[in-house]
Order: sequence, then structure tokens, then C-alpha cells
Amino acid sequence: MLGAIYLSQEINPHNVMVNQETKVEQEGQHFFLRSKKDFDLYPTEIRIQLGGCEYFILLNGRIDDREHLFQKLSLDANKSVSDTYLIGMLYQKFDLEFVNFLDGDFAFSIWDKQKNRLILAKDPIGIKNLFYSVDSGSVIWSSAIRNILHIVPNQKVNSAYIKSFLLDHPIANESTAYENIYRLESGEFLVCENGHIKKDYYYQFKIPSITYRKEEDYFQHFNQLFERSVHNRLRTPDNRVSIPLSGGVDSSSIIAMAENINKKDNWKYNIATYSIVFDEKEADERKYIKSMLEKYNLKSTVVYGDEDWNFKIDFNVLKELDEPYPLFNRALASKTLSAAKRDNISVVLTGHGGDHILHADLNYLGELLKKGKIINYIKDLKQWKNKYPLHQILKQNTLDPIFRKTRLEYPSWLKKERFADMDLSTILTKRFEELKWDSKTITAYFNTIIRQTGHEWFDQYLSNPIGVERRYPFLDVKLMEFLAAVPPTLKIRPANNKYIIRESLKAYLPIEIYGRTTKGNHSFLITKGFKEEWNRITEYYDFKILTELGFVNGEEIKEYCERWYMGYRYDLYNASGIMRALALEIWLSDKQDII
Repeated sequence: MLGAIYLSQEINPHNVMVNQETKVEQEGQHFFLRSKKDFDLYPTEIRIQLGGCEYFILLNGRIDDREHLFQKLSLDANKSVSDTYLIGMLYQKFDLEFVNFLDGDFAFSIWDKQKNRLILAKDPIGIKNLFYSVDSGSVIWSSAIRNILHIVPNQKVNSAYIKSFLLDHPIANESTAYENIYRLESGEFLVCENGHIKKDYYYQFKIPSITYRKEEDYFQHFNQLFERSVHNRLRTPDNRVSIPLSGGVDSSSIIAMAENINKKDNWKYNIATYSIVFDEKEADERKYIKSMLEKYNLKSTVVYGDEDWNFKIDFNVLKELDEPYPLFNRALASKTLSAAKRDNISVVLTGHGGDHILHADLNYLGELLKKGKIINYIKDLKQWKNKYPLHQILKQNTLDPIFRKTRLEYPSWLKKERFADMDLSTILTKRFEELKWDSKTITAYFNTIIRQTGHEWFDQYLSNPIGVERRYPFLDVKLMEFLAAVPPTLKIRPANNKYIIRESLKAYLPIEIYGRTTKGNHSFLITKGFKEEWNRITEYYDFKILTELGFVNGEEIKEYCERWYMGYRYDLYNASGIMRALALEIWLSDKQDII
């Protein structure tokens, strides 16, 4: 997706338009749109004429809940209407209010020729990317930063973004790695009209009021929402999808639900499964994979992952990314995507996000006590004291969440003085043990999932170049709102976690997976990667650029890297931050003229 509107006659668009498909010139304005298959897997019409109005619409993504929208528009349920055309009809009828009716994973632009109005919008969870730049009387937007850089090159690196990136996982906020290129945020829309730009949120995450007396009612509600989410994401032009099967609860639940939907729909969908298996004992999940295949009489394409260690990637690829990103696990992460593409399947349903939205911990006990729910507190305390020491529960999970202030700490290898201007409270990620399970911290936690779990970058840099679209049944706005509202005790029990999905899908899951309490461990791929790719890592691990900029203590980072090279795994919790620093050092290595 690429579009531009030039509000000044001083700019000649003929100098910058490449492979243009549509161009409009009116009243001193120049406008062009381009749809690229690199970023839009299913490009649809651009020019739409409705009732004497003419709109130019670019859509990247999918509009869900179409039956409801057809009712809003009084359309025949059997009428064939593309998602792009549906957006145009909604806009014509409801003007700027139309975004409030949209559901799905999408980013789109509308150029209203009659009103000289540009609209950019992005889905509530931020699954699809949309960037823009305002420069010299022009607005340029695209689903990829590199397209904008072709039109407005030599943008300076954004030092504030770099600092934030070193402190924590990248955040899908407005700022990008470049000073004059911005990200449209999740649930946000932008309107450019009469020379003025206005931005607003049409959606912000909220916790609904949901209270049932019986657990079974929560299970039924979850089941309905999960089925709806999976069903929406099965829709493709050829009804073919793939689902990675790891043997974990999340991926198995998606496959189980998809198979049951398929049965209801008279086997409408062609569903393929792909599994990565390991000979390394701690990562071997074959017995769980086998249980799913036997229950649903499935066959899975098997690929082996023991040799796909971290850093098994051409580091030049990291230099060429639009923004810095630690894509060191590319070899493993691309396995099932590439296998699906070889089978001419372009849509993959992934379990990404399941661990996050189904998470709960014992800190909810502190909230029970704080709210004066003494009977519930004592009841739950009796359950948990058989699993954990009583003094630990009383201090760490009851009193600390009530009285302790959130700890906001710098990684030890960063030069603190260079980050003195950073407000650490704006960094969204908090350690799970910091959650207090009140409405404020639950909302903040789910906003972290929306903005900081990496799907925006992963899709740009891994799945899109392969030619595959990843879809996320667990990152569904209605499902997420529901799970933010349910009591934590429906997510965590002494016997196992993810209680609500296990019980809701109990009839669908093999007993081996329903009762599973372990999780595959792939950390050996990190230390193995340091060992196998050490010579290439040492080209950058002195962190010359970041040290000269005063951001890091290069010697301390080197000590961590050398320990991991020797096979130590006890401090791998620091690996995420240090791999971000390494990715940033590599990314900056050919950009020193714009730092």
C-alpha cells in the first residue's frame, strides 16, 4: 500500500511516482495511489463510485462481522461485496462515524475526491501496519516505511525511539525509528481536510462488565467468542489455511476449534497443519502432537528445528529492515511459514498471544484482600498453600501487590545518564509479578499486549516477505475484552494454568493436552547460536557505535555474550535486551550519516 497527496503545486509528483495505478489532479492538488502485492496479499479495487461520489480506497487486511454490516446497509445477505467496497458504502452512509462499526484486522486509506478529504485508519489491535509522513506540503502514507523513504529520503534516525528500543521491547506507538515518519496507532484514525490534520482514537481498550454466577457460563461465553474469532480468520479466497501444531494448549485449541467449525460448515475449508519437532529432549513435543493428529485423523507436515539456532541469519538482512528488530530466530520462525508457502497456502493461523491473554498469577490474592473479600481470600489461600510456601504467598502475592510501588529499573549495561530524560513509566512492559489485578493494571497489561508483543514487526519482516499472512485468533478484540473481565481464578489454578480454555474446550482436546502442565523449552537454541555463530557475532559485540553514542557499556554486554558462548543459561533473562542492542548495533552500522 502506498499513497500520497500533495497540497502544494511546488512539488511535482511526476518525479516520484513509480508504477502508479491511479492519479488525480484537481484544484492545485496532486494525488496518487499504488497497491503492491508485496504488502497486500489480496489487493482489491482502488476506485469506487457510489451515488455520484468517487472514492479511492486502499485496504490491507480483512473486515469481519460482515453479516452485521450488511444489516446496517440494508444489503441482501447473498450479495457479493468486497471488503473494500463495504468500507466505501459504510463511509458514504455514516461519514466519519463509519469506523465505529468496523471489526477485523485492517489498515486502509480513503481519498474522498468530492470533499478533498483523506482518511487513514487502523484496526483496534494494530495487526496491520500503516505509516505516514507530513513533509513540504504533502502527506505520504504506506504499509511500509521503506516506501515512504523512496519519496522523502535521508530522514534522520529518531534518537528517542532508539533509547526506548534499548530500554524495552519495541512499542507500536506513534514514533518510529525516523524523525519525520510516524506510525498510525492501534484503534486510531487520521483525517486530512482543508489543509489540517486531525487524529483521534475511535477505539481504546476497555474492560466490560461481565459477571456470571456459574463457571460454566464463563466457559460457554469463551467458547462462543473463540469460535467466532477462529471462524473469522478462516476466510480466504480459496478457503485454504495452515495452522502450526506445536503440541501446546494454544495451537491445539485453534486446530480443534477449526476442525469443529469445518465439520459444521460441511468441510468447506482445507486446513493443513505443520509441526516443528526437536530431538533435544527439553524441546521434544512429539507425543502431544501425535495425540492431536490421532484425535482428528490429521496429517502434519513435519520439519526439524534442532539446527535452526539463533543468529543463523545473514546480518545484512537486519541492516535492511525498516526499523531495528532482533530477528535472530528467523531460521526457526520461518520454518512452518515457508512450508505452507511451498504448498501454495498464503494464510497461517498462529497461537501468538495466547500466553499473554490467558495469563494470570497469584498476585490477584492481594486484590481480593484489598477489596475486603476475606472469605474468597481464605478459600483460595488454602488451595495455594499446598503448592507454595505460605510465607511466600503472604508476602510476595498478598502484601507486596498492595503496598509495593512498581519497580522501574534500567538494564545494568545501559549508561543511565543518557536516559535521564526518559520517563520509565511510559515504557509499557512490566514484569508479570508487578501486576496487581485491579482494573487499572489489567487495562495497562492488555495495552501492552496490543502494542508490544511484536506482531507488527514480525509480520513486516518475516511473514510478508515470504508471501504469507499470519492471523491471530487470540488477538481478537472481543475475546481480549472478555478475558480482561473474567476473574483471575478462571485463568490459573494450582493444578494448571489457562484453566478457562482447557475447560471450555475439554471435549475438543486430547487428554494428553488437556492435562498438560509442561511447556517445550527452546532456550538451547540461544546458547547454541552463540557457539555456532560466534565469529560473526564478535564483529559487532564490541558495540562500537552504541558505545560512542554513550548508550551502553560495551564491556558488560561482552561478558554476558561470552558466558552464553560458554553454554551458561542461568541469566538468559537478559538475552532479550542484549539481542535488541546487538540488532540495533547492526542496523545502525550503515546509517551513521543519518544518526
